[in-house]
Amino acid sequence: MNREGLTTNSIHSQTHHHLVIRRTALILILFVINLLAAACSETFDEKLDFAQFTVERQGVANYRVKIEIPEGQTLSIYRKSPFTQESTIIATNRSDILFDETPQSGELYRYVVGVGSGDEFEELYKTDVKIPLDIISSQLSKLPQHYFQTKIDASTKEFETEIEAMVLDKGFPFYLNGAKSQLIIKKLISNGGEIATFVPGAKAEAGVNGSSGGPLRIKILSGEGEIKFTMRGQHAGDGIEPEALGEEARSATGASGQLGKELKVTWVQSGSSQTSCLQQPTSGGKGEKGQTGRPGAQGMRGGDSGELHVEFGPDAQVSYSVEKHTGSGGQGSQGGIGGPGGRGGLPGELEKTEVFNQTPKGQPLRKTASRQGCAEVTEGAEGERGDRGPSGPVGVDGIISKSCVKTFDQVAETCEL
Repeated sequence: MNREGLTTNSIHSQTHHHLVIRRTALILILFVINLLAAACSETFDEKLDFAQFTVERQGVANYRVKIEIPEGQTLSIYRKSPFTQESTIIATNRSDILFDETPQSGELYRYVVGVGSGDEFEELYKTDVKIPLDIISSQLSKLPQHYFQTKIDASTKEFETEIEAMVLDKGFPFYLNGAKSQLIIKKLISNGGEIATFVPGAKAEAGVNGSSGGPLRIKILSGEGEIKFTMRGQHAGDGIEPEALGEEARSATGASGQLGKELKVTWVQSGSSQTSCLQQPTSGGKGEKGQTGRPGAQGMRGGDSGELHVEFGPDAQVSYSVEKHTGSGGQGSQGGIGGPGGRGGLPGELEKTEVFNQTPKGQPLRKTASRQGCAEVTEGAEGERGDRGPSGPVGVDGIISKSCVKTFDQVAETCEL
């Protein structure tokens, strides 16, 4: 074979070799693309393949959560309460449909889904489930304390919530404890029931104004029966007693006692002596009575009844009445304690003189002198503490606020005081 033939065969061989390499690379690229596509498809499918959580209503304030575990999966599930942070085991290594029978109405729960159990539990994902809030007046005279703590800001006490069903019976008022509220009631059944802002006699702390009973906004979508809305302002706190007057207000010190004079005569010949009081000193005077205390503080202002806004939906066959009560002004505090009395005056000083007599004993130096020494004197008594100041005046009562009602066929609400 000639050189040209050899050269031609070599070129064809090299071309074939390059084609094989290209084909192999293409196959590898397609293989990688298929792997990536499969991985993406698997990830996408896994995201869709979550356990399903469905809230089922068993009755008023009675719910359960249905949990459907995807086919082919074996999972463990824990339930956590955001408020208490307590964990409850719902299922361990389950692969079927199960029910959580113990959720509480109005709670928000977090279900943690994973595999394994105990120390070997591995979390895969978690989901939050809100249990509808139902109110039964015979069991609940006010919103649960934990509901307030999780839904109402401590400083403003404002909240908005949706109530799935509310059952109110006469004699079991539903108290809002002064929270500025917006309530949507999907279903109301009221047998002479009552929604009230404060319990009767509710009173603020000393030095605090009474809170207003509103605003309260309620939307009733459906229901039946009779209901009373009681808008009650909180009674005001009493005035705070002022501080007692202290040392800076102490009254004047009593007068000092008068000077006394005492003479001692010693007879040189006999060595005997005799003391005579020429002028009796006096004790210190009593301190002045303390100043009258500060006037008492005025009582605080009572809360207004608060505005009421009620809206009835087309399926709300409910009759209603409204009562309004203002909060009373607080009592003025008693006056402050009076100031301390003045200190007692100092006792009079005693001036002593001693002389030596050369005459026989028995002949007094002065006929007017007493034959005994001066009596002891003391510091004056402290003055009495001052009287309390006058009591403070009573605080101002709250005022009556308007109440407004709107039915489904009204364009605007109707308001009255």
